[in-house]
Amino acid sequence: MAITTTLQTDLKTADIEIEDEYTGPLELTREQALAMFEAEVQKQLGISGEEFIRRLDAGEYDDIYDDPNHPIDIVDLEMLSHVAR
Repeated sequence: MAITTTLQTDLKTADIEIEDEYTGPLELTREQALAMFEAEVQKQLGISGEEFIRRLDAGEYDDIYDDPNHPIDIVDLEMLSHVAR
C-alpha cells in the first residue's frame, strides 16, 4: 500500500507517492524536488526558496551553518537548494 501526499507551495504542487516499506531511493521529478525544497524552506523559515538562496549566498547563515543546537538545519536546506539553482 502506498501513501500519496501533496507538497504545495506558492509556486508548485507536487504529488509524491510514499511506499510503506523501503524500496530504494525516492526518485523525484525536478518539479517535485523544487516543490519539496520550497515547502521545507517555507516551513522552517517562512520565506521563499529564492529568498533563502539569496540570503545563503550573501552569507547571512554563516554563523549558524554548522550549529547543531540551532533549531533550523541550514545544512539540509542548503543541500536541497541545488534543485533550485
